Amino acid sequence: MSHSDRDCHYRWPAWIAICDAGGLTRSMSTKGCSPENSAMEGFFGRPRNEFYYHHGWKGITYEEFEKRLDTYMICYNETRIKKSLS
Repeated sequence: MSHSDRDCHYRWPAWIAICDAGGLTRSMSTKGCSPENSAMEGFFGRPRNEFYYHHGWKGITYEEFEKRLDTYMICYNETRIKKSLS
């Protein structure tokens, strides 16, 4: 899924083609409805803070980055303790 908060790229033909080629479903927030956007911001904000920021990525290949991100996402989805669910 690819989410947009009503940015112009949502309807850009090249972006639509990229999403279609990748099998992605496009999602867009309702105008003036911040709760829809906050769920996506919350989801993407956590990996940025826990995984991406404050790490030295210099010299890391795309393949290595992808492998590390995959490992992080598996941990995030399958083994991470989620306080909101307890």
